Amino acid sequence: MANRVEQIGKEVERRQRLGRAIAAARTVRGWTSGEFAARCGFDGSFMSLVENGLRQLSSESFDVVAKTLGMPVDVLEGFASKRVDSERLGRWFKQAV
Repeated sequence: MANRVEQIGKEVERRQRLGRAIAAARTVRGWTSGEFAARCGFDGSFMSLVENGLRQLSSESFDVVAKTLGMPVDVLEGFASKRVDSERLGRWFKQAV
């Protein structure tokens, strides 16, 4: 039972990190949550849940999010695996252009 609880905790933590990375990248792009959701073809409330780590993206939806942000999936995942800050994301976007 404790192992399952630990697994769930890690999954929640991963979703939260990914949500923060998505929100930070969106902010660097200068988009509101609603604008970004519309660009992705998602409902604004769904995107808010994702950014707050309360909903998980399917792999297809994650691909849409990364493409909309103009980031390769592995780069977005990399930012999610670390502490995200807008300055570092901003530098990445400037170098990628």
